[in-house]
Amino acid sequence: RHADLAGKRIADFGCGFDARFTRSMPVQVASACLVDVHLAEDLKHHSEVSAMEGTIEEVLPAIRMPRSTPSSACRCSSI
Repeated sequence: RHADLAGKRIADFGCGFDARFTRSMPVQVASACLVDVHLAEDLKHHSEVSAMEGTIEEVLPAIRMPRSTPSSACRCSSI
């Protein structure tokens, strides 16, 4: 199934080095929080990407999503 993620803020935990899911989306998301142990350099410098390297235990406390985020989506790949 496909979700309409246009204009949404997404988080992808365990996205993989290249974050293929996020890169494959045909629509423009508002922003993406990508979490994995290691991430490609270009993701770290993308203006709409918050690239966080580390384990879930290390990274999760640093993630802040405003409570009023009705336009958010989350995907967990391989935790």
